[in-house]
Amino acid sequence: MNILEQINKKFENFNSRKVEPQVVSEKNINQLISFVDIELPDNYLDILRTGETYAFGVKDASVLIDLYGIHDVLCMDDNYHFFREDVKQGVIIGSDLGDNIYYYGLGKEGLGLYIVGAGTGNYYLEAIKFAGTFTDFFVKGNGIDILDDYLNGIKRA
Repeated sequence: MNILEQINKKFENFNSRKVEPQVVSEKNINQLISFVDIELPDNYLDILRTGETYAFGVKDASVLIDLYGIHDVLCMDDNYHFFREDVKQGVIIGSDLGDNIYYYGLGKEGLGLYIVGAGTGNYYLEAIKFAGTFTDFFVKGNGIDILDDYLNGIKRA
């Protein structure tokens, strides 16, 4: 079952844009797989295969997740030149439509989903891990509180 069919009820789909889905080929998927130096979860690849971009808000929280389509993901190194220098094993998967990006990869707290400011800081050292897997976050709702605190400027110990 696709992870989007199991999404936690705390999430609201804000994908009201009537945009034609991107055409996604297995060549695109393989290009992404060879581009990153980690194994990407099947449920994330399934999201990319839909060709859609997804924007989710979280009810009663300040959290917004704009997941990029595969063609945008493949171009992220052009937009964030130093990301690959700081995060050797990771891929930018989206943003909060503001000053932060989300990435999946190996960070200072191990493999997982991270948020970090999109500015000129260190994407590895300054990132906050909010969930271990896509399932943990999007299905179980784990990490919503961490993201909400981060986005509201609340520092966690």
